[in-house]
Amino acid sequence: MRPLTFWNSQGTSIVGEIPSSTPSQLSEDLPNSPVRQQLVAEPTSPPSPQQDPHLKLFCLSNPSASIFSPGVKQGNPWVEYQSFMVTRLGGETTLAFKKPHGKVVAIQELDNTRGLDIAALLRALTHIDANIVRIFEGYVFKGSTFIIQECMDARLSEVIACPSKLEEHHIATVCVEILCGIQFLRSCGLFHAELTSSNILLSMEGKVKIGNLAQCSNIVRGLNDLEALGRLAIEMMEPERMAVEEKSELHQPELWSSNAINFIDATSLETPDGLAKVARTIFGAFHR
Repeated sequence: MRPLTFWNSQGTSIVGEIPSSTPSQLSEDLPNSPVRQQLVAEPTSPPSPQQDPHLKLFCLSNPSASIFSPGVKQGNPWVEYQSFMVTRLGGETTLAFKKPHGKVVAIQELDNTRGLDIAALLRALTHIDANIVRIFEGYVFKGSTFIIQECMDARLSEVIACPSKLEEHHIATVCVEILCGIQFLRSCGLFHAELTSSNILLSMEGKVKIGNLAQCSNIVRGLNDLEALGRLAIEMMEPERMAVEEKSELHQPELWSSNAINFIDATSLETPDGLAKVARTIFGAFHR
């Protein structure tokens, strides 16, 4: 059992324990985080990596990965990487380490039948860290495409399953970070289409990221990403009910603030930028 910790301006609040062999912690100082700083600023249209060098507005960091080579390679990824475990951290992924450095990564096979330009996807997302899992490189081998990405520590679904419920300011912060990831994907012309609590991943450093990028497409399929975000908010607010029902509405709205209700309503009405304006209001309300 591993403790999962949220930090806020008043101190540390232990949310619960995750029954997993993987250490999990959400521990960023939220009131002073880069996410808060960008959301209290004036609205800015999200740039694409090809258009704007100031990508830091939507990328919390853009670290160089010196032991990795950028782009797409032709060849067998298992020559460079040694697998050791299959997990469900954002879809089926294989944990592996790069020979001989020992850097642990997650490797996922992409579905080449979606009509998506895989090379363009990798060019857009490689080495970018905008609340989406960071991609290091890609391989094309025997008709399959593999992406090499950072290894995260837990799924949001594991946090929701903890005995202690998330408080409203925790839920608001998680929603804000997911929204940042949605904005960045949209700036690249991409839709995720599978934004479930199993595909939202957490790191020990306190980051919340969209995973399972193999689900990305350049067309909307099924529930759009903003409506899925509203459903995620409801799942965090009423986890027991969402486990047995499919309706995307709160059963007991009287238990939550008007800001939270307005945010959920806005997910079915707003554009990503419009929803960001609503999120700025909510974020300020939780961290006055």
